[in-house]
Amino acid sequence: MEHAARLMRNIRFPLMSPSELINHVQTVDFMRTDNTCVNLLLEASNYQMMPYMQPVMQSERTAIRSDSAHLVTLGGVLRQQLVVSKELRLFDEKAHEWKALAPMDAPRYQHGIAVIGNFLYVVGGQSNYDTKGKTAVDTVFRYDPRYNKWIQVACLNEKRTFFHLSALKGYLYAVGGRNAAGELGQKHTFFHLSALKGYLYAVGGRNAAGELGQKRTFFHLSALKGYLYAVGGRNAAGELATVECYNPRTNEWTYVAKMNEPHYGHAGTVYGGLMYISEPLEVTSNMALCSAAFL
Repeated sequence: MEHAARLMRNIRFPLMSPSELINHVQTVDFMRTDNTCVNLLLEASNYQMMPYMQPVMQSERTAIRSDSAHLVTLGGVLRQQLVVSKELRLFDEKAHEWKALAPMDAPRYQHGIAVIGNFLYVVGGQSNYDTKGKTAVDTVFRYDPRYNKWIQVACLNEKRTFFHLSALKGYLYAVGGRNAAGELGQKHTFFHLSALKGYLYAVGGRNAAGELGQKRTFFHLSALKGYLYAVGGRNAAGELATVECYNPRTNEWTYVAKMNEPHYGHAGTVYGGLMYISEPLEVTSNMALCSAAFL
């Protein structure tokens, strides 16, 4: 029994069902007498008792074994029918095709999406196609890729759409947007929010007097290798193909290589040192205003 504790540290007790723990694990003598094994059972019990805390309780015994990441998209508007989607899809790089995962209970677009502890959060948005934001919702859902299941978590304090969401140090931040009562916050709508080196940056937007080289809205913002990149969008002059890079050390924006064509209303995400941008809103034949992330 001298090696039992070392062996048990490699067992994923938190992912077992409560009945398995009670009937097949706690009944083993050394699991009740060895201090390390007792603590492992306590860890499993705490993890199962607090499902809403699981994203910040991850350990080697709870995390997904795979170290590969996958691009997922959620929701959006079916352009031809103007129907809001509830589909969650994963891109299979080997098969080079999109695969369906468990859909949400309700459709979403103009929502926020972020990842904490390899759990996907979907916040606010709208269930109906409504360009005025009158049908904003306050609901928040969390997707667990280990079980391909959704659960609903605490709602926002107010209904919110056309906003931006970002994750920072285990917290979610929802900023700006609008609902049936009008614009929220400081009247910053269609802007973007991103975390970089422990800080949140709110960039651009319809009413912003920001320091970008060009005013832009409906653009994509990503943090990549210590810089922020504002990609595409639109303003009073039309759709934009330009890309600007923010250096937090100099507090300056500079233009970098622009895209081959203008993009606005597009989704985007970063993985493996590269930025991925979806088709622009005007040319997307099937889906628009969806959200994307890597899990």
